[in-house]
Amino acid sequence: MNQPYSKSFLPIRWVDPNLLRDQIFLESELLPFLGFHEVLPYEFPFHLRQHCGDGLKILQSPRQFADFLAWIQQFSIKSYLEIGVAEGGAFKTIVEILHRTSGLSRAIAVDIAIPDSLRQYSILSPESVTCQLLACSSQSQVFKSFVKDQWFDLVMIDGDHSYPAVGDDFYAVKDHAGIIFFHDICATSCPDVVRWWNDNVEHLRREFHVVEFLEHSEEILESCFGIGVLLRKDIFSTFHPPASQKRVISKRNTLDVIKRTVSRYLRSDDLSSHNKEIMDALMTYSPRPLELNDIQSFLNIPLDFGRFLGPDLSRFMLADYGRIIGERHGNEAFWRLQEDSLEICGADGRCTTVFDTVIKGQDLSWLFGKFEDGFTVHFLTPIHHRHE
Repeated sequence: MNQPYSKSFLPIRWVDPNLLRDQIFLESELLPFLGFHEVLPYEFPFHLRQHCGDGLKILQSPRQFADFLAWIQQFSIKSYLEIGVAEGGAFKTIVEILHRTSGLSRAIAVDIAIPDSLRQYSILSPESVTCQLLACSSQSQVFKSFVKDQWFDLVMIDGDHSYPAVGDDFYAVKDHAGIIFFHDICATSCPDVVRWWNDNVEHLRREFHVVEFLEHSEEILESCFGIGVLLRKDIFSTFHPPASQKRVISKRNTLDVIKRTVSRYLRSDDLSSHNKEIMDALMTYSPRPLELNDIQSFLNIPLDFGRFLGPDLSRFMLADYGRIIGERHGNEAFWRLQEDSLEICGADGRCTTVFDTVIKGQDLSWLFGKFEDGFTVHFLTPIHHRHE
């Protein structure tokens, strides 16, 4: 069910401000709750597609946008201009977060057609933020005259995606902004934006520091979206580079991820039968760290392997000498034991899932492991324990 657009941004006002700087919280919890746009569902990871068409309808890569939002808060940003707002999801998210963490006090949205949801938001925006809506083309003289005597700490360029228009928008704000960021710099669906960025980024390095946010979920095979940031060197002599998301992810264990995920689905009627079984088990039995004597009951028997709160992936057997026999993906080439975990490894030798959590009850056993992306949880369970 779609959340009312007038209320879907409220969690940003409720949560601990420190969480708004946590890339993993932003990517795996806050942004999915706020909701993504439905226009390009294939550019979102499978487990997040259920949130497409909901709430704010944010048209951004969850990982790229989360990384950007966590990083941009190091700067003192009091004014923000967004060129091209779509449904206004990114605008509302940036305004709400920067108001809480940076004291943002002025925000301007520019688009040929301002959506009704954004007009409503301009009334509901924080009292200390002046929210201005400018219904015009960024190519128009009206816009250029508006910008002429203004200064913006942060500008987003996401308007007309044609090659000339991207350049026009940049040069219109170039001398009136401290930080400028472009959207879609690696999007296959926006070739002119990609070409403009690639044609100009090197010579722009003479005046600007350049930071790019290109990482996306491993499920997305093509380059998607992409954020390119320019910081004026005459203003920003030093700044903290973006933190490595993988370093942050590694601090979270499987049980942490399960706990963060379960709460969003306790009342869901859309779960498949095996996920309802898992939820029932989680409510009945306590997950605990895996011990070596737990592993014996998962070896040399047929197993279901799947994504927690997702579809079954495959059925296979963990056989002797690290062999995996049956249906399997390239990420599941062999297995090995560690002191307190069972690892599934890819054909290239890297560990892709670490099973370190177990649930055992009457006539059931489940192993849970964190996938390498840091917030997907996989499960293993003997087939004979499942209710077909």
